[in-house]
Amino acid sequence: MKVKKAFITLIVIGLFSVLCAGTALAAGGVYVSDEYIELENGSDTYVSLTFDNVAGSYSVCSSGSVYANDEGWLDDESTSIGISTNGTGYGTVTISYEGATFDEEELSDSITIEVNVYEPEEGDTDYGKREDENAPDSSNKEDKTDEKKTENKSGKLDVKIDDKEYTVLTDLKEIDLPKGFTEKEETFEGEKIKVLQYKDSLKLYALKNKSDKTILFCTYNPTTKKFEKPLSMTQGKKTYFFLEIPAETNIPGYQKKEVMVNGEPMEALVSDYAGMEDYCFVYAMNDGNESFYCIDNKENTIQRVSKLSIPIDAHEKKVDAKKVSLLDNKYVLIGATVILAIIIFLLILLIITKKKYKEALEDKAYADYASSFKSEKYDDIDVEANFDDPIDYEDTLEHEEKDDDFDDIFFDDLD
Repeated sequence: MKVKKAFITLIVIGLFSVLCAGTALAAGGVYVSDEYIELENGSDTYVSLTFDNVAGSYSVCSSGSVYANDEGWLDDESTSIGISTNGTGYGTVTISYEGATFDEEELSDSITIEVNVYEPEEGDTDYGKREDENAPDSSNKEDKTDEKKTENKSGKLDVKIDDKEYTVLTDLKEIDLPKGFTEKEETFEGEKIKVLQYKDSLKLYALKNKSDKTILFCTYNPTTKKFEKPLSMTQGKKTYFFLEIPAETNIPGYQKKEVMVNGEPMEALVSDYAGMEDYCFVYAMNDGNESFYCIDNKENTIQRVSKLSIPIDAHEKKVDAKKVSLLDNKYVLIGATVILAIIIFLLILLIITKKKYKEALEDKAYADYASSFKSEKYDDIDVEANFDDPIDYEDTLEHEEKDDDFDDIFFDDLD
């Protein structure tokens, strides 16, 4: 029973040690929210720097068309680093760090963020291109012919938005179209028109302002029978069209919630962790590429994020953020192997010790048993007697004869 209890105790200790080793040897690293940024000249943005299971210092420097300067100390937490522009062209932001992971692995490296700063052209965005007011007025027959193609002869395609009159275009030629969409023909109010389609997620109609000839892309609500501006956000030359968050999205630490972006309600992922009050994460399409984007509600900026991780609260560490798979960590496997070898060694040592103890008990029991034959009635025995002396045969016969006589007498008396 003692051996079984000892064996169970060792197994429990071993498993507990492996689990402790899995937590203690959790791999750490240093990450930034994005390593490539495009900025309009005169604007600024922020990147998130995260020390995951790492404690150490960092410093920030910049070159080229951007400016960033910061330094500090992080202990398993995140911080924001501001980046501003001071010209056009390419620039870099370098974040150098030095520290150690929680399993005492030293880290010393740097991360470089590339930034492209551009000078925007007035009215030149993916959301629609305003016609150049300084362009010469062309009145040749070709332009008039093309204009007639998009005219609404029946008046069914005339719409009014914000007290401005528009016409739904039937042809999308010579229009700057948003990237990622494909042209598709369909019928609207009995007229054949061309629309812009992105998968099954978004459909845009091209509307032309009758006064200033600008183009506006809108969605159509068949319930209200009204055109509406698509849920989008323009930053620099890029327009981000917001899509529904995939139903299978389930990221620990984030909840789906309706938020206001540019005065419009939309679904986003938000977090209750400290330091995340000014941020929300939306799912959007830009140039045909879908991704999660971080919106800074305070600065009204948008930036792509490569992955969403659990925000780390300096005052409330989340255990789930530190869990790692034992099979994915070589240090854990090495630790588990060493602990298992120690357990096997202790079991072998225990078995050998038990065997020797059992043999000692048997030897002692045998010695006690042998010594029990020695008693007081054998103390007078002459141990010096010579057992090799011949036996007195006559004395023996005489003794037997006496016994026979005694038996005869005994049985005669009974008669």
